Amino acid sequence: MFPTLFQLAAKSAAQGIHNDNIPIDFSSDTKSSNAVVRELLELDPKNIEKLKTHKNQLSRLRELDLRKCEIDGEGISNLKNFTLNSLDFGELHHLKAKFPVPIYYGRINIVSLLERALNAHSQEMIIHLEFSGMEEFQIGWEEKISKLLPSLQSIKIIHKVFSEPCGFSNLCISFPNLRTLDISSARCVSTLKGIQNIKSLQKLVMRNVRIEDSDGYKELSELKNLRVLVVSDEDNRNVNSRVRVIRSLLQAEVRMPSLEFLDCSMTSVEDHELKLFVEHHPSLKTVVAISTRCENSHISTINLLNCLTTHSSMKSLEYAISNDRDRLAESCIVFIGKKLNIIHNQLKDSEISEFLNTLCYVLKESKNDMVKAFAISCFSIASFFGWVIDTNGFRNPSDKSRALMFCSTLSILLAKNLIVNREDVNTKIKDFNDSWGQSSLLDCPKMSANVFKTILNSEHSTDQSIHFGFLLMHTYINVECFLESKELWNWMKTISEWYRNSRKATKNTRESTAAILDEMRMVEKQWWSQFLPVSEFF
Repeated sequence: MFPTLFQLAAKSAAQGIHNDNIPIDFSSDTKSSNAVVRELLELDPKNIEKLKTHKNQLSRLRELDLRKCEIDGEGISNLKNFTLNSLDFGELHHLKAKFPVPIYYGRINIVSLLERALNAHSQEMIIHLEFSGMEEFQIGWEEKISKLLPSLQSIKIIHKVFSEPCGFSNLCISFPNLRTLDISSARCVSTLKGIQNIKSLQKLVMRNVRIEDSDGYKELSELKNLRVLVVSDEDNRNVNSRVRVIRSLLQAEVRMPSLEFLDCSMTSVEDHELKLFVEHHPSLKTVVAISTRCENSHISTINLLNCLTTHSSMKSLEYAISNDRDRLAESCIVFIGKKLNIIHNQLKDSEISEFLNTLCYVLKESKNDMVKAFAISCFSIASFFGWVIDTNGFRNPSDKSRALMFCSTLSILLAKNLIVNREDVNTKIKDFNDSWGQSSLLDCPKMSANVFKTILNSEHSTDQSIHFGFLLMHTYINVECFLESKELWNWMKTISEWYRNSRKATKNTRESTAAILDEMRMVEKQWWSQFLPVSEFF
């Protein structure tokens, strides 16, 4: 899905603040402030410093995610200039000296930190709070924060050590009005006793939480409003020692009447156990069972996300990527790679197209470069691509689009030195170039700047691969690229002008670059004539 004009403008405004070339006298509404700051910190977490210089322009900021930022004491104090209703912290170890806990060296006084960070209005209206660092808090922090922030409805505390007696129970008693609770990777939690106090809880996330005694789950039956339960065990690579949470829930005779969504990925669950659990929860609509013994299961009454079919594999991978679940994404990619490597000749054209589109989705949407590299590796090792370049004909017109996708993928692999048989691949690319004009470029995956540069500048580049690189570049010329990446836009214009004017370039390449330059001029003219300039976005 393409970004909206609002999203593109937010990115452009954030880039302007990042580059210090946007007018300092602008002001923004709440929606714009939230979007711009989100994009600003995505560009560079160090841009948290920009909130000090742009506090007046972004004064209507309400949602702030600092998980990737290392904020200093001055930055904490600066947060009082904003009235926040959602605040996410990352690591806070570096602030322990500024907010110490007497006697308990190594802990942080999180209550004092919040008092410094939040003005009276923020304290009254904030509804979401997250701590994802490894630091420990002072004893009794739960009750103090509940009094400081009376409107809290959502708490996310990752890696928390509940070492004090009744630590988890104290949390539940202190925050009886929560709608969402995330205690993923919590340590020293032997039971969920006390959770029945959160009568209105709708979403419970407890990834990588191991409760050995099935009786520890019993109070979940008291949560009549619970709709979402996430109990995946992603930190455990050892299949044989994964938590048997579904079995424990069955043994404890837990019944959650409103449960609609369950994620039990990477847990030890058998087919018959999952089916029995579904029977006990008639409101269930979706179950995520990626990388479990239920990979090949089918339950007609629910939407089961596993790798049984091409469609469910695609949906599973999209779920993993959209929720930043990198290990789940890797598991799905491995499965797709096996399909393309072993049984590609049994797949339908539509299935292959879905697989390739989904892997391209990973390259575009994943925030983790390691996951992207993993997807490229999946492409490079699959014997499927050897089969593609040995194919001499196509069965129907839709194959043309499919083959174009193959060819673009092969171009990436060739340019990145991932294929040994270069001559054969280059021959096939030349065949594609000779057969089809630009009008045939359907459904091509968008290439990143680095891939474009590699295809055109690699020592292994040939006339055929360079020409094909420009054909692909032509599909990238649009308003999104113009707004989203001025550096890439200017580079594409410069390289196209050079090849258009080069006597060494082939006629086809010169014609392709001329078409690119014409299209770029049209896009620039369309933007400046029909839309407001970025300075008027706010």
